[in-house]
Amino acid sequence: MKTDYRNFKLKIDLKPSAYHRNTVRRNISQTLWKKIRAQVLEEHNYTCSICGHAPPVEELKRLHVHEIEEYAKDELLCMLKGLDLICEKCHAFHHIGRTFSILNKEQISELKLHFIKVNNCSEDDFNKYLKAFLSKIRRLV
Repeated sequence: MKTDYRNFKLKIDLKPSAYHRNTVRRNISQTLWKKIRAQVLEEHNYTCSICGHAPPVEELKRLHVHEIEEYAKDELLCMLKGLDLICEKCHAFHHIGRTFSILNKEQISELKLHFIKVNNCSEDDFNKYLKAFLSKIRRLV
């Protein structure tokens, strides 16, 4: 039986490798990006749109502006669909390949606990979700 994960607020995602290092932020001036970031922070009330984390002012760097993208793989096009404000822990799941490549076991365990808390699920649910995600990725490759 296939499990339904649509109720999960935090999901795992993987940016296709052909689009790595290609972001809006890298293609506009730092001055413009700072203005965009300030606007997104204000629009989202300085709060992660996934888990609701609202850090103190001195830790606002822990809130990331995440680019919501859609890919046309045949044409190698990346279309910006929107911008979201998410905390660094939630953001790690949107770039899971990079996350697993740079973090140690302890850091990954901490992220797993975050995922479980945000989605109000069990460790077994997380493991099944991760396995299903990895299986889907393998089928695409």
